[in-house]
Parts: sequence; C-alpha cells; structure tokens
Amino acid sequence: MIRREDPAVYAEEKRAESRYELSSKARLRQGKVRYPDAIVLDLSQGGCLIDHGHFHLTLGTITVKLPGFEAFTGLVRWIEGQTAGVWFDRPLHPAIVDHITGLFPRERPMARANSMISHACLQGRPRSVLL
Repeated sequence: MIRREDPAVYAEEKRAESRYELSSKARLRQGKVRYPDAIVLDLSQGGCLIDHGHFHLTLGTITVKLPGFEAFTGLVRWIEGQTAGVWFDRPLHPAIVDHITGLFPRERPMARANSMISHACLQGRPRSVLL
C-alpha cells in the first residue's frame, strides 16, 4: 500500500490533542470536486481521519462537512488506501469535539462488518461471501 504525504507539514507534526473515534457521514470538497459519501472515523481538535471510499483525493486543501455543522476547512496531509488524515486550518473548540463525538459514536461491530463488506465489494467478491 502506498502512503502519500506532504513532507513540508508532516515533519512539523506533534500530536497534542486526544483523538476520539466516531462514525459520521461527511461531504468533502476539494476545489470544485465534491465527494458526497465519505465517513469521518476519528476526530480531534486539530483534525480528523476520513474514509473517502473509492474517491480520488489529493494532498492539499479540503472542506469537510458533517451533518448539522458548519464546514471545516483544512489540509489533507496524508493518504493511505481509502483513508486520509486532515489537519484543520483552525482548531475546533473542545466543546464542539465533545458534541460531535456524542452525536456520532462509533458502533464497532457494525463499522467492522461494513468495512469488510466494502472491502470485499471493491475486490469484486459477492457480499454474500461475508454474511
């Protein structure tokens, strides 16, 4: 698996914020291209981890929109497979992070099953193989 990252910003990273797992649908936008079906997998004050599915993201500016919240802007700092790390332009207030993670908790068994089904579908295997 190839990992693409922006060395200019990656070298400066020192994670100071706690990361919280969640599972929320999100809409992404890079330039004029919109990606309607992404999932935010974890969130911190400084950024998030997204599953962008089959969409082709690039390193650079991105807008992340969660249901019921204003859009967050940031930078895609790395991409590996179907996941990407986003660094927000402005840190989120801790109360906003708490509110979002309370609204969209990750349900581990279902998230894992959906991930396995998605992976199998991308490899051309029938969904029934996993059920």
